[in-house]
Amino acid sequence: RRQRQMCIRDSFQLRLRYFRQDLTVGYRKVEADYITPGNPYMQKDLSGFHIMDYIRLLNNQIFLNLYFRSFDDNISRGDAKTNSTDFGATISYFPFSNLPSVTLSYNNLSRQNELSEKGIHPDSTVLFFEDNQTQQIGLSSSYKFETGSVKNTATIGITNHKRDDKAYPTNKSDFTMFNIGVRNQFKFPLTTRVTFAQTASGFGADSLESSTDIQKIFLDAQYLISNVRDRMNIRPFVQFNFQNIKNDLSSYNIDYNRVNYAAGVYLTDNQYGTFTLRYDYI
Repeated sequence: RRQRQMCIRDSFQLRLRYFRQDLTVGYRKVEADYITPGNPYMQKDLSGFHIMDYIRLLNNQIFLNLYFRSFDDNISRGDAKTNSTDFGATISYFPFSNLPSVTLSYNNLSRQNELSEKGIHPDSTVLFFEDNQTQQIGLSSSYKFETGSVKNTATIGITNHKRDDKAYPTNKSDFTMFNIGVRNQFKFPLTTRVTFAQTASGFGADSLESSTDIQKIFLDAQYLISNVRDRMNIRPFVQFNFQNIKNDLSSYNIDYNRVNYAAGVYLTDNQYGTFTLRYDYI
């Protein structure tokens, strides 16, 4: 007589609210052979836990989010089992007075398995060697102010992603993005936006190292024609997008400009949804 093998899916989650905090603790385990008709795309062959704490401070002007996750996937494959550890924090300040808001974030994601300790070469096509770490840090701020009858919102932000891969140096990367923009809402129903962004990317290592630098200027204007018929809104728009792209590759360099003009109209109806007509020239 055959004995049917039990396929396990375990999970629990505990949520506590106390002293202006919202704490969540959870655990999950799904075996490789677990099947559920309700979700055939469920991620399987993993186990792990997570902790998240959402804290409100200074009369709800400061919000602090702390989290830690640790999961093992490929748990049925022995030495190929890979641990993913993700931890980080985000702190945001939203003042009641006429001051800019500020958000600072940091997170660290690492993936590692035991293949290196077992003598498995990183180039093995049977088992995938992993030993990498990705760090992200970001700072952003926004400020609302008025000039005459125009309501303005200014935003600025900078983000850096850095990945270090000990097994595959060509997967090493460093990405930094800076952006600054202003949104203007006029007394009549016209909204304009001006954005400048700059990115710097580096990939690979040694002789295979390459870099890409992009500068972007984006202009957008939209005019709202409301309640045309039965609460139907029409919003014509025009856009201008300019990019300067510089690629410094291992064997040659590429430097070019890209210009995109766009115009169109958004038509929004409460009953039928949104229809968009758009024309682009690149």
